[in-house]
Amino acid sequence: MVSRNLRILKIFAFVFTFYACEKPVKSNTGVGDEESFTFVFDKIQMDSHSFEIYTLIPLETTQNNFLSNNLTVKTTEDFIFVFDEKIRDGIHKFDQKGRYVSQIISVGEGPERVNSIADFIISGDNIEILSGKGAYSEIIYFSIIGEKIVNKLKLEIIGFSFEKIGETYYIYSSYNFPFAEYRVSKLDLQGNIISGFLNNDYSGKMMPVIERNFFTNNGSTFLTESFSNKIYELTEEALKTKYIIDFGRNNIQQDFFENDMMVAFEKLNNNGFFSIRNHFESPDLGYTNLVFQKENTSELYQVFFDKRSKEIVKNKLEGPWIELLQYPIGMTGSNLLIFSIPPKVLLQNAELLNLQLNSGIEIDDNPVLAYLKLKK
Repeated sequence: MVSRNLRILKIFAFVFTFYACEKPVKSNTGVGDEESFTFVFDKIQMDSHSFEIYTLIPLETTQNNFLSNNLTVKTTEDFIFVFDEKIRDGIHKFDQKGRYVSQIISVGEGPERVNSIADFIISGDNIEILSGKGAYSEIIYFSIIGEKIVNKLKLEIIGFSFEKIGETYYIYSSYNFPFAEYRVSKLDLQGNIISGFLNNDYSGKMMPVIERNFFTNNGSTFLTESFSNKIYELTEEALKTKYIIDFGRNNIQQDFFENDMMVAFEKLNNNGFFSIRNHFESPDLGYTNLVFQKENTSELYQVFFDKRSKEIVKNKLEGPWIELLQYPIGMTGSNLLIFSIPPKVLLQNAELLNLQLNSGIEIDDNPVLAYLKLKK
């Protein structure tokens, strides 16, 4: 069974005591499926893959920077910025060799601290942080050079994940109508809502699914969400459906949101369902991570899509590969897949990965950023 640290959907009934005060969006832009690729999961050829290490970046461990394995990582030419999705106490700064610099942003009260961190991006010389303020969200602009807050932008919606493309913000608000009229809102840089995508017509009592939704790699940005078999691509101008994965009898049915949430989720869990965890692309390759959950068990799958030949294959993670590859970070332009791997797991599988044991990695250290090459 996959580690409990793996993001697996657990939905509980929850009565909200506050509602976001919203201004209506100017327009609802439809999201068409006409130009999307549709894959039937059961018909995708199974092709077992293995990987070899291209390079490792051990994240230096100090007395006050212990990290879990579930990380969001953003990089610049000089630095690696790490947000721990489990601990959620701040953003850590490492150099490109993994040497620790500082906890550049901390959660808490006081000067230059932020109330919370839902998501963050790197934009020029600033880190932009999506932070919750109870009945609304705000974007906090933090100078990397000056290491201080330089501006704040109050939003008219509550968001849990965001991305910036050119002169546009995309904010994801999850499945709950009181938070936002649309699950995805498009804003200008002044915070004005331009348009909305994906109607948020569920108005029952449900805790929002808080997860990382936007994945930007190599100049392309993609959106995945729980309870959906679609992968969307975003540009500054529009959001469109890029891929649809047909899971057959394990597709989430249209009436899922029409029923009592506890009953609906129990039925869903008994039947088994897929969740698209994330999606990354290079110019040549599309790479999707899936989780299948049924009752108390789960399975991990990888889907590889050759963008040139249009060939698609899937790989079920088994044995040691489950622990090795359960925390994907991203993909490089040369098709190297990046994972956060616990040192203990890495060292236990040294022979499998052809890893030299004198690599300087200690068993209790912070995770290692492993750049892996797919074996043909």
